[in-house]
Amino acid sequence: GRSPVLRLAAAACVLQASVTCLAVLYLPSRSGPQTVFVALCAASTLFGAVKGSYFVALEAIFGDSTPQARRTSFYVYKQISATAGLSVGPLIAVACFALSHDTWTRPELVSVIVAGAAIAVAQGVVCLFFRDVPRPPRERPADGPAARLLDQGSVSDGTAS
Repeated sequence: GRSPVLRLAAAACVLQASVTCLAVLYLPSRSGPQTVFVALCAASTLFGAVKGSYFVALEAIFGDSTPQARRTSFYVYKQISATAGLSVGPLIAVACFALSHDTWTRPELVSVIVAGAAIAVAQGVVCLFFRDVPRPPRERPADGPAARLLDQGSVSDGTAS
C-alpha cells in the first residue's frame, strides 16, 4: 500500500531535518567547512529522496480519493495552491534581501535554514495522517453492465455477425 511509503517519507523528513540542523548548528563549531558542506549535500540528497518517495503516493491517493467528475477541477485547485506556495518563498526571500540590504549574517542564515527544516518536519507529520483505504475491485468488462447489454443484444460490440 501507499500508507507505508508515506510513513517512511515522514521518517525521512525528520532525518533530513536532523542532518540539516546538525550541519548548521553543531558542525560549524566542531569541524571544518568541508564537513559542513558534505552534511548539507547529504541533507539535500535526503530531501530529494523524500520528495521522490511521497510525491507518487500522494498523487495516487489524491486521484483515488476525489470524485472522477470533479477530479480535474480539484487537480487545478491543487496545482494553483502548489504554485502559490512555491511563489511565496522566493517573494519572502526578495523582501528579506531588500530589508537587509543584501547583507546576511551567519545567525540569520542559520535561522532561515532551521525554519525550513522545521517546515520539513511538519510536512512529514502531515504524511502520517493519510490512509490508503483499499477500493473494491472494479468490475471486469466481461462481468459488468456493458457485458450484460451485449449478451442481451441491446448494444452492438462493433463486430460483424
